[in-house]
Amino acid sequence: MAAYAMIGPDDARQAGARLDVTRALAPNDVVAPHYALAARRQAEMILNEAGYDGARLVAGGGLRITTALDLNLQYQAECVLRTHTIRLAGVDPGFVYATTIGEPCVAAEYLPDLRSGDIGVPHDVTDGAVIVITPPTGEVLAYVGSVDYWNEEIGGPLDSVARQYEPGSMLRPYIYLT
Repeated sequence: MAAYAMIGPDDARQAGARLDVTRALAPNDVVAPHYALAARRQAEMILNEAGYDGARLVAGGGLRITTALDLNLQYQAECVLRTHTIRLAGVDPGFVYATTIGEPCVAAEYLPDLRSGDIGVPHDVTDGAVIVITPPTGEVLAYVGSVDYWNEEIGGPLDSVARQYEPGSMLRPYIYLT
């Protein structure tokens, strides 16, 4: 409002000082929660580096932040991760989750078949992560930090894309495939 001369600079400072955003996230509030939170952290960092109070500006809303998120690819990455994880848990190998918006999980067609000895055998896999990046630009098109952000039992809010792991953990998917 100050930028449009609707209020003066003193009024803008007073309004900003009273800004209080404390409502917790709910499952229907956020699409791609790990991606959204990573984008938020990056926006806050950029604003802080420019000399602004990034956390307050982002929390206050009204900013237009453009990302490279491909929603269709995001939904497919989420459902294929859930599908593969549940298959590794010993469920029917033909089971396929739908996307979070109810669309078919086309990406599940490209999952490798489980070895015959692994079908129906529960493996100790409860979580995973997917990140899809455009190599030339580094744009992040899809970012799934866990199988279910809202599931505390598996540590869903923990971002497995951003966490640091021992190299052995990064090799496990390839070991399972061979």
